[in-house]
Amino acid sequence: MRDHLGHRKQYGGDFLRARMSSPALMAGASGKVTDFNNGTYLVSFTLFWEGQVSLSLLLIHPSEGVSALWRARNQGYDRVIFIGQFSQWHFPSPV
Repeated sequence: MRDHLGHRKQYGGDFLRARMSSPALMAGASGKVTDFNNGTYLVSFTLFWEGQVSLSLLLIHPSEGVSALWRARNQGYDRVIFIGQFSQWHFPSPV
């Protein structure tokens, strides 16, 4: 992962969601995201069917947002404002 300045993050804590889908079969499955706490993650999927699949990795909250939400929750704030910028990444599917 990279921070808002484009530098590699040296810490983890990002909330990621991984999905695999096959529109042809109308099937989908979730992946397991392992956080190595150094800015890198491993995404694992169990393959339930044969054929081509599409993969998506969605950043739900960056670690900075997660820590702000926890801090606000623990301090009893009733409202949290978080402003961030998200970039979409496209990974070529293996052939």
